Order: sequence, then structure tokens, then C-alpha cells
Amino acid sequence: MFYERKNYVPTGGQIRGARAMLGLTQEQCAQGSGIALSALKKYESLEKNKFPLAHLRYQTISRLIEFYESHRLRFYGDNESISIKIENSP
Repeated sequence: MFYERKNYVPTGGQIRGARAMLGLTQEQCAQGSGIALSALKKYESLEKNKFPLAHLRYQTISRLIEFYESHRLRFYGDNESISIKIENSP
């Protein structure tokens, strides 16, 4: 699960940016990750100072991060600073 590997949660803007890096629509991400479209829209609209777990279920965030990671996208950092990178194919 997501929290077992990371010590931070991406902000709504970072989730929106990650989706843009992959060139996917909200509908594609919601369907691919198995979360509700409304949950993705809510997550992406959270302001930077809003902690996602206060507004979304842990399982929703975890599924979305796992979906992005399945597309070779990785989040690095801590709660102060998170970088997003697409890894090269092996």
C-alpha cells in the first residue's frame, strides 16, 4: 500500500500535474485506478494547504498513486517538497 512505502501524500496540484505529465484525462485516471471520478476531481481541486487524508479515503489515495506508479511515474520527497518523475523503461 501507498503509506507503507512513502512518508508523504501528494497535494491536489501535484496529482493534477502528474496526470498532465501522463497526458491522461480525469476520466481515464479515475477508470484506470478504480476510483470515482468525483473523488479524483475533489482531490485535484484541494488547495495546497489542505491535507488530502482529511478529505479523502486512504484507499482512494492509495489506488490513485498505485495507478500512477504502474505508468512509471514516481513521487519523491517529503511533505515539504515533492518531485514527480517518469522513470525510463528498463
